[in-house]
Amino acid sequence: MKIKTKIILSNILMVGIPILTAGVIGLIGWHQIDSKYIYSLETMFKDENAVVSAQSSIYAYQEELWNTNWEQMEEEEIGHQDEEDESNIKWNELKNEKNELTQTSKMYNLGQEMENMGYHFSVFMNGDCQYSNLTGEDQTVMQKIAGDAITHVRSMVVGEDNASVIKSSFEKGDVICVIIAVNSGNEIQSENGISYLKQYIFKFVLLFLLIIIAVIFFTNMILSRFIAKLILPPMFMLQEGTRHITEGDLDTPIRYKNKDELGEVCENFEAMRAYLKQSALERLEYEAYRRELISGISHDLRTPLTSIKGYLEGLTMGIANNKEMQERYYHAMSIRTNDLERLVDNLSVYNKLENHTLQYDRQQFDLRAFLDSYRSDRSLEMEKNKINIRINARDGEYPVFLDRLQLNRVFDNFVSNTIKYRTQEKSLVFITVDHMEDKTICIYEDDAGGVPEEALPRLFDSFYRVDDARCKAGEGSGLGLAIVKEIITGQGGYIYAENGKTGLKIVMEIEKAEDEDESINCGR
Repeated sequence: MKIKTKIILSNILMVGIPILTAGVIGLIGWHQIDSKYIYSLETMFKDENAVVSAQSSIYAYQEELWNTNWEQMEEEEIGHQDEEDESNIKWNELKNEKNELTQTSKMYNLGQEMENMGYHFSVFMNGDCQYSNLTGEDQTVMQKIAGDAITHVRSMVVGEDNASVIKSSFEKGDVICVIIAVNSGNEIQSENGISYLKQYIFKFVLLFLLIIIAVIFFTNMILSRFIAKLILPPMFMLQEGTRHITEGDLDTPIRYKNKDELGEVCENFEAMRAYLKQSALERLEYEAYRRELISGISHDLRTPLTSIKGYLEGLTMGIANNKEMQERYYHAMSIRTNDLERLVDNLSVYNKLENHTLQYDRQQFDLRAFLDSYRSDRSLEMEKNKINIRINARDGEYPVFLDRLQLNRVFDNFVSNTIKYRTQEKSLVFITVDHMEDKTICIYEDDAGGVPEEALPRLFDSFYRVDDARCKAGEGSGLGLAIVKEIITGQGGYIYAENGKTGLKIVMEIEKAEDEDESINCGR
């Protein structure tokens, strides 16, 4: 069953059930009271000789009696009399014609109603008879029942057997209107007078019930239509939105702006659609990332393995036929084995960083002092690889709260990249440390050449290489800068890259340490 049908049905039942209950109670009461009580009630209200009905009609037409121009009617009838005299028509025929009360439609209706109730009547204005259709029999019955009282009293109602006389007087200013109605026992030609209860009360109750039912029906239809217009459009929108999502369309929004409960439902649905769309995009990006990751791992594993396999085949087949060549082959195999070990180590570290399982041993220390120590500890290696590191920092301390071991790994990766991608025999590296509000800024800049601007945002992606920008691109695993980013951001910092004057510039924003004695061990 549709919602609109349910609304209509519920509105009908809301009113129909009380009405039906009242009807059942009424029928039970009718059965208990029995018809004899109804008969007594009808007898009580019975309108003998239609006296009450006739009086009601006279009072109902009272205003019309005042507004009737009786003088004009009489002039028209006298003129009509002169015309008829010329045709030798008798006066009594003219009188009979005068007795037709046809000046207005309402007066004609009064005459018809009185006649249907068996009454003839006369109208007097200040004692002058303006209209009369009383017969001789009516005059006799009136004299018999009312006698001389008919001329003395202002209003009266008398009856005897099936005959009755009604006199009503109305006064307006100086004019007195008197109506005398007589029923000399004529048969009632309509339901008027049969039962006042049936004629008025029962009909009124029935009409009242019919009106109530009609009002309920039309009100129900109007309100149901109004409520349906409020409820159904957003329901249809939600249905259409569900269909779009089922078909994989996550771009079609629901445009329902009303601030009501259904509006909140639509807003929640829109939030769900946006979330699903974002999740789908992230899933696609993640799948692309995983494919790139697997492809990168496969490539980086295959390169040293291919080299090792080639050297082993050379040794097996006797290509290296002297000691010097064999030592050169063994040395090359050792380098490739170290590359494999370094790649596996980087993969292990990166996996822990990405899955947030790497534990950081964070301690507070001075970054300037750390850099001096790092340069001193690796002086022999730097000299061997022909790298000169210069540290620029103003006097003072630069307290940070980081993991020393992982920070060493960060600068190792920086230096390794500088060696791999440099275009000259020697390398000059500048490390700048400075304060910025509540952060410590550390900038690593080498002279190995820059990268295209469009490649800068992806430098920290795993297995991403810029093949054309920095020479010898492709020799690394592509995980170095990805690991660097995870280490820095994992400890509350921020890192980005930009092109400097002579090479790539990597900027790290690190939060300052608040407590100089603070030293904790925490994980990501």
